[in-house]
Amino acid sequence: MWYARSPAKVVVIAAYALVGLAFVIVVAALRMPSVGVAFAEHGVQIDARAADGRTLARIDPATMVLFRSSGGSTTWRADELLPDYAPTGTRAQFAAWYARHNQLTRIARAPPVTVAIAGAAPLELHAPPRVPSGLSIDVWLLLAQGCAVGLLGLWLSVVRPGDWGARLFFVSCAGIALAAFSGAVFDAREVTADGTLLQVMQALNFIGSNVAAAGMVGLYLCQPARLVRPWLPVALIVAAAAWGAASGLGWLPLSAFYDGLLLALGAFAVVLAVQWTHSRRDPAARAALRWVGVTTLAGTGSLSVMMAVPQLLGGPSMGGDGMSFIPVFIVYGSIAFGIGGSRLFDIDRWTYRIIIGAAATIGLLALDALLIGGLGIEGRTAFVLALLVIGFLYLPARLFIWQRIVGRPAMTDSELFQTATAVAFAPSAAARRAGWRALLGKLFDPLHIEPGDARPTEPEIDRQGNALAIPATADEGPLTLRHRDGGRKLFGSAEVVLAREVVALMRRAEATRDEYARGVAEERQRIARDLHDDVGARLLTGLHRDDVVLVRGDIRQAMADIRTIISSLAGDQIALDRVMADLRFETAGRLAAAKIDLDWALPVDPFAAHDLDYTAYKGLTSSHREIISNILKHSGARSVVVTAHATDETLHIDVRDDGCGIAATRDGGHGLANIRQRITDLRGGFSVTPATPGTQVTVSIPLR
Repeated sequence: MWYARSPAKVVVIAAYALVGLAFVIVVAALRMPSVGVAFAEHGVQIDARAADGRTLARIDPATMVLFRSSGGSTTWRADELLPDYAPTGTRAQFAAWYARHNQLTRIARAPPVTVAIAGAAPLELHAPPRVPSGLSIDVWLLLAQGCAVGLLGLWLSVVRPGDWGARLFFVSCAGIALAAFSGAVFDAREVTADGTLLQVMQALNFIGSNVAAAGMVGLYLCQPARLVRPWLPVALIVAAAAWGAASGLGWLPLSAFYDGLLLALGAFAVVLAVQWTHSRRDPAARAALRWVGVTTLAGTGSLSVMMAVPQLLGGPSMGGDGMSFIPVFIVYGSIAFGIGGSRLFDIDRWTYRIIIGAAATIGLLALDALLIGGLGIEGRTAFVLALLVIGFLYLPARLFIWQRIVGRPAMTDSELFQTATAVAFAPSAAARRAGWRALLGKLFDPLHIEPGDARPTEPEIDRQGNALAIPATADEGPLTLRHRDGGRKLFGSAEVVLAREVVALMRRAEATRDEYARGVAEERQRIARDLHDDVGARLLTGLHRDDVVLVRGDIRQAMADIRTIISSLAGDQIALDRVMADLRFETAGRLAAAKIDLDWALPVDPFAAHDLDYTAYKGLTSSHREIISNILKHSGARSVVVTAHATDETLHIDVRDDGCGIAATRDGGHGLANIRQRITDLRGGFSVTPATPGTQVTVSIPLR
């Protein structure tokens, strides 16, 4: 259809039309006659107020009020002059009431008007011109209600053309708009208006109210599951409109109209119950029914009870028509969410909060009434006592009920962390995939876990909340979880947050596993390098020696290196005195083979109080060996002096030769650079300085 192609344009045009209609109603209201006095309820009595706000009299509802001018005279009961009064009785009495309004209108149009209340001295009143600020708040609220609800229904119908749910929702919204606009005209009269106009507005108000109620019942005969053929809701709406017209024109007593509203409310509850049973395997439909059912029954139910029940019991209504604006708009807004296909998974949680809050409110009011009426306790004291009792009972009960409804978490944070870690560190990719699916199943209990079509980067839910998409994690591709808690609930924002936390936790665990794997690989490479560089080199050297004594020395050193490597794998500390003794013995052998003298005095303070881990041991021994190698290769020295001592914090080693010397600014090839890097990695110090003669190399490493 043409309007489906440009729904925004249709809504804008409709908005202008509704606002224009509201403007026409305001203009018509300002042209209604005024007698200079208004009547308003004040508890069980009625105040007669002058145009300047003065209270002329406070009278009983049955008090008679006389109006007289050159246009005639008439007498009215005080309660008949209230803005929201509706006539009762036979059709003849109904017609007579509107005819008397015509008579009062003629009197008001011939000022000045004389008003006599309960036989008191007559007052001659001059009514000032009516202005918009003089209209009651009910008028403005009803106009706002008609515009807002009317636009809401129109918007949904144009964005969902061909949808019977949207059509019936539009009919119900149109009924609300009709009732609101006609009610605004009816309530805009100060005391009187043309009787024919009022009768038409009353009939339109009754028609709109009945159409709105019948449209709501018809809507849920077709939504979310179609229980009947579409013609039945249409017939129901036509019958309701006829019923409202008959009530508004006086063909049926006024009580019949209110009976119809209560009947529609009961029918609505029955239809919701049938839909609830029918949708037991559809969590999205049940979420919509919970939300819409609670808000609708709470909103329309409270309005019907406040307005219809007092009328049926012969008492005054407990609220004006304008007070319906907020509950009606909330009700119709919630229904628009439901049939508009919007996300109900978060709203569904508020359903239970509304139920629990309403129960607490009813309990508070009932206990307050019991304390006042049954025990005779003063009002404020009774309210405080009731508040304390409900508070102490409500908070624990609310927590208990909420836990039963929403459910306790499937896993504590500690259990979740342990399980995620176990999954991430599983020995094989297949085990990780199986563990990941099992974890998701325990957290969300979905009916189905299946490969996902999309590749989301973060967890996300579909429009209805039936499915939760999980990104690729734990060597598993994207997954889609369908129908949470065995199909009983929808996925909501809380589940998205939980899924994001779990995915982030898994990714951190996987990153830790990868770091661990890299560390293992690096450790294996280090062991292989040490075996090759140290043990392999010594064994290869010994293999090519002819001197048995030297071969044994090489084998002894290789075995010492192997023991050191094994100690490092076991995490053992290596005694510093042993390290220094091995270095002293090794250095002496290497220099003696090159016919270079070594002066390495034993320390005055032993090194026994200190230990080295393997990293420090390896850095120290490799650096010292490289220093001796440089002396053997480049210095041409005849003697070497080594001085070593340890403090509580640092080990210091000075190596000085009497060779040709090396400038402090030269690296001397890669050897010195390698030494500097090893010592820097240990957070130690390294320096090469010229001596006279020769070169001095100083190494220091921290012992803590």
